Amino acid sequence: TVKKKRQIYIYQNVRIHFDSVENLGSFIEFGAVIDDEDNIEANQKKVEQLTAFFGIKQDDLIAEAYAEMLPQVLKQ
Repeated sequence: TVKKKRQIYIYQNVRIHFDSVENLGSFIEFGAVIDDEDNIEANQKKVEQLTAFFGIKQDDLIAEAYAEMLPQVLKQ
């Protein structure tokens, strides 16, 4: 079971999730709501700008879900 607290903010059409996950730590997740496929590039730029604003580096990015990460941490 993943236990987390989440705060959600919206910047234009991008949802910003601030998650505090028990036994894992703190995370930021961005999700752009795309209503027109022609705007995909513009939305990617918004997410890139937010990534830079928060000082997130490429090495900081995680592709795994919290549920996938949790068993690895609990084994330690």
